[in-house]
Amino acid sequence: MGRTKDFLLMKWLLVLVTILPWSASTVSAQPAQGVAQGPAGEELATMIRTNVVRIDAQPEVDKRVPGFGFIVGEDAGQLYIVTANHVVREEDSGKSDSRPAVSFFSDSNKKYSSVLLSTYLTSSQGDVAVLRVAKPQGLNWKRDVEATSDTKRDSEVWFVGRLTEWYVPTRAGQVNQVDNSGQIAVDDLHVLPGTSGAPLISRDGIVGMVVVDGPDGARATPMRVIQTAFERWNYPWKLGSLQPQETAQAKPGMEGESKSQTVQAPIAIWKVGSPHTGATPDTTNPMDLDLASSKMGRTLSVQAFPAKGFATTFFDAFKKGDEPDILAIDNYGLIDGITTDLGNFTGIGSSQTVRQQLVSVTDSLTELETGGRGGWEFLVSGSKNHEAARQLALRSPTCETSWQGRALPDDLRKIATRIAWIYLQQSESALKPYDDLNRLHTDLAAQRRIQVAETKECGYWGNERLAIVPLVFSYDSPQAIGRISVVLIMRKQGDAWRLLMASTDPVTVKSFLQSSSRLESLIQKPWVPKRSLAPATLLQPPDGTFPQPLAGQRFGDFMWQPSKSAGIVAEIIEFAYKGSARLFIRFRSANDSADERISTGSLWTTHSDWKWRVWSVADDGALSFSAVRSFPG
Repeated sequence: MGRTKDFLLMKWLLVLVTILPWSASTVSAQPAQGVAQGPAGEELATMIRTNVVRIDAQPEVDKRVPGFGFIVGEDAGQLYIVTANHVVREEDSGKSDSRPAVSFFSDSNKKYSSVLLSTYLTSSQGDVAVLRVAKPQGLNWKRDVEATSDTKRDSEVWFVGRLTEWYVPTRAGQVNQVDNSGQIAVDDLHVLPGTSGAPLISRDGIVGMVVVDGPDGARATPMRVIQTAFERWNYPWKLGSLQPQETAQAKPGMEGESKSQTVQAPIAIWKVGSPHTGATPDTTNPMDLDLASSKMGRTLSVQAFPAKGFATTFFDAFKKGDEPDILAIDNYGLIDGITTDLGNFTGIGSSQTVRQQLVSVTDSLTELETGGRGGWEFLVSGSKNHEAARQLALRSPTCETSWQGRALPDDLRKIATRIAWIYLQQSESALKPYDDLNRLHTDLAAQRRIQVAETKECGYWGNERLAIVPLVFSYDSPQAIGRISVVLIMRKQGDAWRLLMASTDPVTVKSFLQSSSRLESLIQKPWVPKRSLAPATLLQPPDGTFPQPLAGQRFGDFMWQPSKSAGIVAEIIEFAYKGSARLFIRFRSANDSADERISTGSLWTTHSDWKWRVWSVADDGALSFSAVRSFPG
């Protein structure tokens, strides 16, 4: 198949095929002011995932989704796990699951049979239940993670656990109040059904357990209520308060200042030049990254290297534990190895030890790329300041400046955000209730199982019946983190918005969205119910075959005959593959040729089956769809 020269295509292909189930990461300290402190809230929540378990109750308990719990005690090889009572018991009927299945973060695909203990607190008392399970071999859980005092109004809080994943938000919720019964009410925490039993975590440690998990707010039972119950029931309680880090020695001449200040090392960035030109990149701190790191209490240290001899430099630093926190390269040959006019270049990926520690970063560190020519950015998971670099890569997502769509109406915003999140988890069964009748399905790629951290809505283009909705997510996984953009096309059927197309394809995200504002301006005529539109007619190639180039040509063409109906303003050509789609748009005019075509050079290779079709778009947003044909890609 022909290949586009668009650099983004190769970059995204290399990244998306590596996204696998995420795992725990090493956590370092956040910046402190004055006296050294323990990890900040998000880092602490990430660290505490080791203690958190997913709980699956059996069918006799009427539960639609699993819940969570967390380890608070251990005795004689048995772990004691606290969870919300309603996760494992029905308070009204008395039904319960005597042996709920639990899964640990370090081995999330394996289920262990636990024992539901008979003691519990009702919903009015705190909604607390206790499970006991044999400790898995090799499991190390953290004990010094309990807050030393009750939380107060306006305190920032995080949690671990949402939609069956060990999700940790990057943006905190705020404690609204602690009511007379002791329950903690939290605003803006963005929990969902299934978070019940998860730990609620402040900057000081675990302060409570989530017992109400809804989009309108969360409520949690304080740790003192849970600990009091454990003491009354004579269960082991092994949690202790969060311990501060060791402080750095004050330097001479610092009289009058605190002698116990935390020294924060700069985030080390290495930029490497092209193996084709031999140039050495500049060492200017990118403004946006510099500002973001300053908010974290960090600085950036940028060093630049030519490609020649870089592998030796990197390997030497790696052996000494002085590898960079962030690596920005001009050419992927510096990872895999490459030969150019300047000679042979050893790839640092020739060491499997090094390769396994490279974490690809998508879209959130592009400021390190030189002169807009593109590039690749990586974190090195074993580096000294990996957690700080990770936070920089996972900072809040932003929308492209060219995305100037209108603000999403409430009904569309709620469902679009939900659909995009499910889509990123690649759960077809969960998407099915939201499907448009004309959505084109293709086999999904290997499940990414990424942890979505934060969402940014970027408005929409369209009218009251058709909407193009871009969103940006920050995400985490072992081999890739950063930002990922999703494009949804939604169509209103009756009173409900339905998903017609979802894509993370880079051409769709970039080029297609640039045309969306023009399309919106052409579909503003009043809606005509039950409008009949003739579809476009696919011409070449025949179904099941790939277009072959004519003599002397490099690429073949996909060809179709546009709709002959009046009022057609544009056609959207959909090439669907692995649950995503590459979209192109052709605006119509009276002088258009009878046939249209798209070169195979506009696609990329996925080693999977593709499908394609043409949407004809009328001036009121009504659609008609051509037949669907497939081809190997």
